[in-house]
Amino acid sequence: MADESHRIIRVTETPVLVVLRVEGSLVGDLVNLLDAESRAVLAASKWVGLDLYGVTNTDSSGIAMLKRLSEERVQFINCPWTIRAAL
Repeated sequence: MADESHRIIRVTETPVLVVLRVEGSLVGDLVNLLDAESRAVLAASKWVGLDLYGVTNTDSSGIAMLKRLSEERVQFINCPWTIRAAL
């Protein structure tokens, strides 16, 4: 996980779904960490729910990663309109 102001929390896990809550700025190392965590869940043939309510901002690498994930078994939950508009 990232530092206290930027983190990913696994809030729900079922046999078919894992929900990850993202908090803080979706930039730099957090982008790489979220991508890796999401891909690990997808590799286990599960759906990913990304709760983005706590995301305060993102950069172009964060948006690009979210766009790639949107083509997989990933659903965005509580997605801020600024992020949704960029997708």
